[in-house]
Amino acid sequence: MWYRIKIFFRLKKSKLISTMKLAVLFFLFLSLTIKPVYAGLAVTLHGTLIESAPCVINDGETVVVDFGDEVMTTRVDGHQYRKKIDFTLTCNAKVSSKQKLKITGNTVSSGFEGNVLDSEKPGLGIALYNDEDRYSPGEWLDFDSSSLPDIYAVPVKQADITLAGGTFRVLASMVVEYQ
Repeated sequence: MWYRIKIFFRLKKSKLISTMKLAVLFFLFLSLTIKPVYAGLAVTLHGTLIESAPCVINDGETVVVDFGDEVMTTRVDGHQYRKKIDFTLTCNAKVSSKQKLKITGNTVSSGFEGNVLDSEKPGLGIALYNDEDRYSPGEWLDFDSSSLPDIYAVPVKQADITLAGGTFRVLASMVVEYQ
């Protein structure tokens, strides 16, 4: 973009300062008339559109794990109240049998044995297990599509904490990666 600027110079021979002002104005004028130069590069983007996802988790419905109304705060020990996370995986296209699953959510580790899902209730978290092995939220879990992994959720409490009664809720997302 070009700008047209009119600059009037008035030079007084007897003043050095006026000459310096003239020099500054001249360089200012030169800097305003310099045009930036841009380089161009052709970019090619490509991809594949698919009509719909070949696999759907739990028919698109929310997976709910209900620990019930009688979870006693004194019995929350990382073993009691263990519940299976029941979900389905339906694939309408030919996909590889080797797949990956990941559960993500807000996690907390301070005062717990490993990462747990944060319940937003002070001192209470939800630990996840793949069968009997502890599963850390956010990590990929390999599985074969012919047999879904058995994922379990269990309430845990921070060490040296007395839990207060009341309801709690934990939100997490389940992602399946397929080929």
